[in-house]
Amino acid sequence: MSPKKKSSLHRINNTNSTPLRLATGGMLATLVVGGGVAAAAHKNITLDVNGEIIEASSVTGNVGDILEKNGVEVNPKDLVSPAPSESVSNNDTIKVRSAKQVALIIDGKRENVDTTSVTVEEMLRQVGKYDEIATGSLSAGMNTKIPAEGMDLDVTTSKYFTLNDGGKQGRMKLPARTVGDIFELRGTPLGKDDIVTPSADTPLREGMHIDVVRVSKKDHTFERAVSAPEREIEDANLPEGERKVVKEGKDGKERVKLLVTRHNGKVTDRKVLEREELEAPVEDVVKVGTKPKKPAGPDAPAVAN
Repeated sequence: MSPKKKSSLHRINNTNSTPLRLATGGMLATLVVGGGVAAAAHKNITLDVNGEIIEASSVTGNVGDILEKNGVEVNPKDLVSPAPSESVSNNDTIKVRSAKQVALIIDGKRENVDTTSVTVEEMLRQVGKYDEIATGSLSAGMNTKIPAEGMDLDVTTSKYFTLNDGGKQGRMKLPARTVGDIFELRGTPLGKDDIVTPSADTPLREGMHIDVVRVSKKDHTFERAVSAPEREIEDANLPEGERKVVKEGKDGKERVKLLVTRHNGKVTDRKVLEREELEAPVEDVVKVGTKPKKPAGPDAPAVAN
């Protein structure tokens, strides 16, 4: 910089005017302090909106102002912490949990729940039903996020019951809604002919006893002999009661299809479904005597002594 073009600041610094130097120094101090205050007012804020993290910043305003500036809408039922009217400091976190409605259906009974929880597990803990439901069957997983529009949560609680299944007895606990559901959960589904008491569509209750008769129906096909029929011919030349085979017959053969029913493994019924003649039987011909027998002779007279 040439001597002819010295800066104003240089001229001020080299002036012999004491008032001017004091005034200039005061102005510079004001600028420095003001910049420091502005920097101190700037705050970095973390927004936790239903588990989604948003990094934000603010110079002025309360929680509500910061949320509005960052496009976060809140409703009266929503959970906001700190409260919308409160102020925040640098590096603070503002938590927002939107209110949602969950239709909680437990063993067929419906209950509407307003919740600010993020996940199903949090909601169940909030309403005090986690322990009751934890071992049950849920239509959504515990870590499932509850959508903004809410959801239906279908729950089947676990219950103790006793079971006699085809003679095998035991006490167990399962999250079954009906008696029939028990067998699906155990991997032993009911057959179409099985007899279950109470009926499969009966709601399962705590302490219930269930009896099952396992019914099997199977076809059996086999061959068997057919006895030869007998034809009798009366013969007056044969003494009454005598029989004489004049033509010997022969047994036949047939194929039979049989339906065998078993209850818990024991045969309870046999029913012939089909018969097929393989060999026709040949009849036996038998003569039957009809000739009256001769009467016995008179007794000999007694001999006197």
